[in-house]
Amino acid sequence: MSSDLKMVKPFAFRLLGMSEKELNIYIKEVEERLLEETDYELEVKRSIEFSEACRNLNNVVFPTYYPELSGKKIISMDWIDGLHLKEFLKTKPSQELRNKIGQALWDFYNFQQHELRAVHADPHPGNFLITPEENLAVIDFGCIKEMPDDFYYPFSHSYLRM
Repeated sequence: MSSDLKMVKPFAFRLLGMSEKELNIYIKEVEERLLEETDYELEVKRSIEFSEACRNLNNVVFPTYYPELSGKKIISMDWIDGLHLKEFLKTKPSQELRNKIGQALWDFYNFQQHELRAVHADPHPGNFLITPEENLAVIDFGCIKEMPDDFYYPFSHSYLRM
């Protein structure tokens, strides 16, 4: 990954028009997150921590993870039946159900940001399922971004003013 990012760096430098110092900060961040995404032992640890911390959120569920059956090349967890967002929307769910799922997603991210000071930083639709019980299932905790105070306070105050 490091060598791939080094090859991309000159293109990004020209395309984004940043100073080399600024670009290095972003390249380092991308590299760190990509390395985390491939560390399955770290992902299992974070999955357990996040799911336990968020277990009391309404309408949000998580698989059970099995660290004793997981390792460097495999993550073992319960299967969760459900539909990915695209398939869920094809079922033409009621506005009430859409609101319920939307609220669950909001509560999930709001709790992370303000209580855990970290976020599930891979929010693509493939990492969420809508279960037959009409809950939001969250999977894939390979990319978690912690929010240090010097970022959190300006960030949280800026959107509270909106």
